[in-house]
Amino acid sequence: MKERIVVEMSIANENRRLREIVQQLLDKIDDNQKVLKHFQSFELQLLNAASVHQLFQLLLDESCRHFRLASASLLLLDEDGSKDQLFGRIQVGNFHNRLQLRQSPDFYQKIYPSDPIVMLQEVDVLTATRLFPGAPKVGSAAFLPLMDQHRVIGSLHLASSESTRFTSAKDANLLEHLAAIVSRCISACLEREAQQLQKEIDPVLQVGSQRYLQCAMQRELERTANCSGYLACVAVQSCMGGDHPLMPKVAQALRDAVRKVDVCARFGEDQLVVLLPESDSRQAQATAARISKALQQIEGLPCEQFKVGVNAWKARKSKNPITEDKLAAVGQSLIDEAVASAQPLAE
Repeated sequence: MKERIVVEMSIANENRRLREIVQQLLDKIDDNQKVLKHFQSFELQLLNAASVHQLFQLLLDESCRHFRLASASLLLLDEDGSKDQLFGRIQVGNFHNRLQLRQSPDFYQKIYPSDPIVMLQEVDVLTATRLFPGAPKVGSAAFLPLMDQHRVIGSLHLASSESTRFTSAKDANLLEHLAAIVSRCISACLEREAQQLQKEIDPVLQVGSQRYLQCAMQRELERTANCSGYLACVAVQSCMGGDHPLMPKVAQALRDAVRKVDVCARFGEDQLVVLLPESDSRQAQATAARISKALQQIEGLPCEQFKVGVNAWKARKSKNPITEDKLAAVGQSLIDEAVASAQPLAE
């Protein structure tokens, strides 16, 4: 009888242990499904990104909130400088050095010394400072190689303040899938932006069209109004006509004389305009002087047929947001006053 009771208790204990194991497995499956849905939700946002700015904002800002990260950074390979030129013409956003362009793939080889696979590991202070500038504390990080059609396009880095968050013992399948999605989204988004930008570039002068100028003006006015900053404008008037053979050289001289963040565009038949974000009147005058000097160095250019004018706008703090009509009026006034103040280049 005792033996029977012992056997029954043993069976009962074993059944209880098996039930606990099954429940643990079910709980783990449930947790894995939640994690999978969490990744899928973020990947769907990436796939729906409408612009490069929105895509980078998701990767570098929203990812930190979505995955509870300390920081995120992105390195992109730009061997021919095309991305640098594109970023200078579109609204990429300021990510405080967490978005970097590299001309050489050396950085990639340092991060991934062997095969380009997702790496999860602790991070030393020097690496944290280089890849996650401004992050208060980095304990571990995930390094995601970005490949498109078997070629390197960059590297995405996700940092955690916990040293145990990203370790080699953790499974990296979901991060590998995320890396593939990010790679495709970056390539597609950059190609789409480049094609769209090309439609807004004057084919002869290789500066923005008047429509491009209007969009850039609206964007920069809104940004300037939000931060109560400065926006300046340099206008170049020509009496030669926009189809003169020397005008492409004039446009090239303008592009070479200004910063990458400045916007060069055509305005009407015989005017070129440069928008100077975060530039006051003094800085705008200095830019106008560089432009004037550059134009005077163009061989055969009739300098007496050119005028250069400057104007600057300082946004004032306001409790109420500035309306689109008001911004449009400010933008038109900014250009009109620059044109009105134009002085002959020969002087």
